[in-house]
Amino acid sequence: MLVFLPFLTSMVVTNDVALITFVPFGLVVLRMARQEQQVVPLVVLQTVAANLGSMLTPMGNPQNLYLYARSGMSFFALCALMLPYVALSALCIGAMILLRRDAPVSEVAVPVRLGGIKRLAVYTLGFGLCLMGLFDVLSPLIVCAVIALYLLCFDRGLLASIDYSLLGIFAAFFIFIGNISGIPAFREFISGALAGHVELAAVLASQVTSNVPAALLLSGFTEQWPGLIIGCNIGGLGTLIASMASLISYKAVTREYPDKKGRYFASFTICNVALLALLLAESALLG
Repeated sequence: MLVFLPFLTSMVVTNDVALITFVPFGLVVLRMARQEQQVVPLVVLQTVAANLGSMLTPMGNPQNLYLYARSGMSFFALCALMLPYVALSALCIGAMILLRRDAPVSEVAVPVRLGGIKRLAVYTLGFGLCLMGLFDVLSPLIVCAVIALYLLCFDRGLLASIDYSLLGIFAAFFIFIGNISGIPAFREFISGALAGHVELAAVLASQVTSNVPAALLLSGFTEQWPGLIIGCNIGGLGTLIASMASLISYKAVTREYPDKKGRYFASFTICNVALLALLLAESALLG
């Protein structure tokens, strides 16, 4: 449950939101169950699950949102394109969970205070507005203005709790990509690299710039949208920065368990590289 919750919810609320929600939740559950030795494998699998489940839909991750709008592809066409990769990912994640040794868990009391129905209704409405912006029912600018106004008036604490340093990293990547894409020699290099190798180029670019900036960069040089979408999605596997959402999990673990930093990084890299190789092999077979 702790792993497949982010896998499924990331399809609707993005991989970032799924990890922001379920990684802290998973850490709390492990502490209550006195199973903190499971922190590294749990968070690694949660991160992989969120990044892989989010591949299925346009709203699953930022690069899908961008490429969905840029390509003009229909909602169901994008879902059908990514379904084989998401299905294989689900099987692999399930197998990794089943291969882990069972650990007995004693019954524990769970003191909990539920949030108010009114608050839940308001944020559900906000999510509905975001979906209306995605499908062009409302202007995205109007949706952004309405939500920003509500938060400024009624929930400034939420705005204050945002990890602005992570947003700063995103902004720095976008500025860097924008600058180097204006260099003629670099443009010629990218154009040559993409010739017949869009998917592989997207995977490799994602490893060093993350998949969102890679999608922004490469979309200016090709209109082979299926290959670019597949490459940027599975390119979220591999290095820690291949998907910026992975940094959310890394920061959560290193903040709570600084002694586990090295073990987490090694486990994360091995798991991601193995799954990346498997999905690349699947892509080659699907041809």
